[in-house]
Amino acid sequence: MRLLIGRDVGLAHLLPLALEVLRGDPMAEGDMYEGDLLSAVLTRSPAVRKSGPSSAGSWASLSRS
Repeated sequence: MRLLIGRDVGLAHLLPLALEVLRGDPMAEGDMYEGDLLSAVLTRSPAVRKSGPSSAGSWASLSRS
C-alpha cells in the first residue's frame, strides 16, 4: 500500500484504507521502516487531501495523532 500511495496510484481507494490503519497505529510499518506508511500519506499533494467526501475530518484526526 505504501508503494502505491507513494506513486499516487489508486489514491481514491487506498488513502481511506491507509487512514484507517494509521488511526489504529500511526507508526504502522510497511516493508521499509516504522512510520513509512504515515510518511507516504503525508507527502501527498495538498490537492489530494482536499478530494474525497470525508477526507477533511480524516486528515485532521490523523494530524492530531
